[in-house]
Amino acid sequence: LHLSLRRQRQMCIRDSYMDHSQKSEHLFQLISKELKEMVIPKDTLLWDWNEQPDALYFIESGILKARYAFPQDDYEISEAMLAGTIAGELTFLAQQPRDTMVRTEVDTKVWRLDGESVKNIVHQDTQAYTMLVQLLLRITADEQNCLRSYLVSQMS
Repeated sequence: LHLSLRRQRQMCIRDSYMDHSQKSEHLFQLISKELKEMVIPKDTLLWDWNEQPDALYFIESGILKARYAFPQDDYEISEAMLAGTIAGELTFLAQQPRDTMVRTEVDTKVWRLDGESVKNIVHQDTQAYTMLVQLLLRITADEQNCLRSYLVSQMS
């Protein structure tokens, strides 16, 4: 059972986030050992504004709803984060307070990667850690471009 669960984690992460090179396979194997499966009930607060980040989340199923607040009290953006995406990676990597409030829209299954797990990856293979950071930054850049495109379309 433990082996099949680890393989399930690897497949979920690999199919959603990475290419299928040998380097990626090695990274999957390291990450999958460190991920913690969570099923979070509907309407659960995952994190709140200004909290210190302790993890990032690979979303396998369900929906996380993020609310971004801005200094202008009357302006707010909401974002639905769906299966196959990652939540919390930017503030986690930067170790900056959370700039969103995130709650589950429906029962949601995620794989949690926390700070201790990242330290374990660094200790085992610094090159794999570098690949992980590069992957997360690529995903973050893609998500920022999508968000920016949405905002531009709303302004025109």
